[in-house]
Amino acid sequence: MLKLNPNIDAPADHIVQSLGFLPYWVRDFCAQADDEHKQCDLVEYMTEQYGFGKLYKFNSKLNGTTLVSDYEEDEDMEHVASYDTPSGTVYFFPYAIIALPRPEEDDHFITRMD
Repeated sequence: MLKLNPNIDAPADHIVQSLGFLPYWVRDFCAQADDEHKQCDLVEYMTEQYGFGKLYKFNSKLNGTTLVSDYEEDEDMEHVASYDTPSGTVYFFPYAIIALPRPEEDDHFITRMD
Protein backbone atom coordinates (compact mmCIF):
# COMPACT_ATOMS: atom_id res chain seq x y z
CA MET A 1 0.00 0.00 0.00
CA LEU A 2 1.23 3.48 -0.87
CA LYS A 3 2.19 5.50 2.21
CA LEU A 4 2.45 9.27 1.90
CA ASN A 5 5.12 11.05 3.90
CA PRO A 6 3.23 13.08 6.56
CA ASN A 7 6.09 15.61 6.68
CA ILE A 8 5.43 16.79 3.11
CA ASP A 9 3.38 19.99 3.10
CA ALA A 10 1.12 19.37 0.11
CA PRO A 11 -2.41 18.07 -0.39
CA ALA A 12 -2.47 14.27 -0.53
CA ASP A 13 -4.23 14.20 -3.91
CA HIS A 14 -1.51 16.44 -5.40
CA ILE A 15 1.20 14.09 -4.16
CA VAL A 16 -0.57 11.03 -5.55
CA GLN A 17 -1.12 12.73 -8.92
CA SER A 18 2.53 13.79 -9.09
CA LEU A 19 3.61 10.14 -8.83
CA GLY A 20 1.84 9.18 -12.06
CA PHE A 21 1.83 5.47 -12.94
CA LEU A 22 4.80 4.54 -10.75
CA PRO A 23 2.86 3.42 -7.65
CA TYR A 24 0.51 1.36 -9.84
CA TRP A 25 3.45 -0.44 -11.44
CA VAL A 26 4.89 -1.14 -7.98
CA ARG A 27 1.48 -2.45 -6.86
CA ASP A 28 1.32 -4.73 -9.90
CA PHE A 29 4.83 -5.98 -9.16
CA CYS A 30 3.72 -6.91 -5.64
CA ALA A 31 0.72 -8.82 -7.00
CA GLN A 32 2.94 -10.68 -9.48
CA ALA A 33 5.50 -11.52 -6.79
CA ASP A 34 2.70 -12.84 -4.56
CA ASP A 35 1.25 -14.94 -7.39
CA GLU A 36 4.61 -16.49 -8.20
CA HIS A 37 5.52 -17.01 -4.52
CA LYS A 38 9.08 -15.89 -5.15
CA GLN A 39 11.26 -12.82 -5.25
CA CYS A 40 11.10 -11.02 -8.58
CA ASP A 41 13.55 -8.42 -9.87
CA LEU A 42 11.84 -5.07 -9.28
CA VAL A 43 14.33 -3.08 -11.40
CA GLU A 44 13.76 -5.43 -14.34
CA TYR A 45 9.99 -5.26 -13.87
CA MET A 46 9.97 -1.45 -13.76
CA THR A 47 12.23 -1.30 -16.84
CA GLU A 48 9.73 -3.45 -18.75
CA GLN A 49 6.79 -1.31 -17.60
CA TYR A 50 8.62 1.92 -18.49
CA GLY A 51 9.19 0.75 -22.05
CA PHE A 52 11.88 3.28 -23.03
CA GLY A 53 14.95 1.07 -22.73
CA LYS A 54 17.36 0.54 -19.87
CA LEU A 55 16.93 2.66 -16.74
CA TYR A 56 19.86 4.96 -15.91
CA LYS A 57 21.27 4.39 -12.42
CA PHE A 58 22.00 7.59 -10.51
CA ASN A 59 25.01 7.73 -8.19
CA SER A 60 22.81 9.21 -5.45
CA LYS A 61 22.44 7.35 -2.15
CA LEU A 62 19.76 6.97 0.48
CA ASN A 63 20.44 8.22 3.98
CA GLY A 64 17.50 6.68 5.81
CA THR A 65 14.62 7.85 3.63
CA THR A 66 16.38 10.96 2.31
CA LEU A 67 17.98 11.09 -1.14
CA VAL A 68 21.53 12.44 -1.06
CA SER A 69 22.86 13.51 -4.46
CA ASP A 70 26.36 12.85 -5.70
CA TYR A 71 26.53 16.56 -6.64
CA GLU A 72 27.24 19.15 -3.94
CA GLU A 73 24.98 21.75 -5.59
CA ASP A 74 21.93 19.47 -5.32
CA GLU A 75 19.92 19.67 -2.11
CA ASP A 76 18.95 16.51 -0.27
CA MET A 77 15.37 15.39 -0.99
CA GLU A 78 12.89 13.92 1.46
CA HIS A 79 10.73 11.14 0.02
CA VAL A 80 7.12 12.05 -0.75
CA ALA A 81 5.79 8.49 -0.53
CA SER A 82 6.87 4.90 0.00
CA TYR A 83 5.59 1.42 -0.84
CA ASP A 84 6.58 -1.81 0.89
CA THR A 85 7.25 -4.68 -1.54
CA PRO A 86 8.49 -8.27 -1.19
CA SER A 87 11.93 -6.93 -2.21
CA GLY A 88 11.99 -4.03 0.27
CA THR A 89 10.68 -0.47 0.44
CA VAL A 90 10.36 1.68 -2.69
CA TYR A 91 10.82 5.43 -2.10
CA PHE A 92 9.29 8.07 -4.38
CA PHE A 93 10.84 11.53 -4.68
CA PRO A 94 9.99 14.73 -6.55
CA TYR A 95 10.80 14.91 -10.28
CA ALA A 96 9.82 11.25 -10.88
CA ILE A 97 12.91 10.01 -9.05
CA ILE A 98 12.41 6.57 -7.54
CA ALA A 99 14.56 4.35 -5.33
CA LEU A 100 14.00 0.65 -6.07
CA PRO A 101 15.22 -1.87 -3.49
CA ARG A 102 17.80 -4.43 -4.56
CA PRO A 103 18.04 -6.94 -1.72
CA GLU A 104 20.79 -8.92 -3.44
CA GLU A 105 22.96 -5.76 -3.51
CA ASP A 106 21.74 -4.48 -0.12
CA ASP A 107 21.03 -1.06 -1.66
CA HIS A 108 18.56 0.85 -3.84
CA PHE A 109 18.66 1.43 -7.60
CA ILE A 110 17.94 5.15 -7.92
CA THR A 111 16.66 6.42 -11.24
CA ARG A 112 14.29 8.90 -12.86
CA MET A 113 11.19 7.61 -14.63
CA ASP A 114 9.48 10.59 -16.26
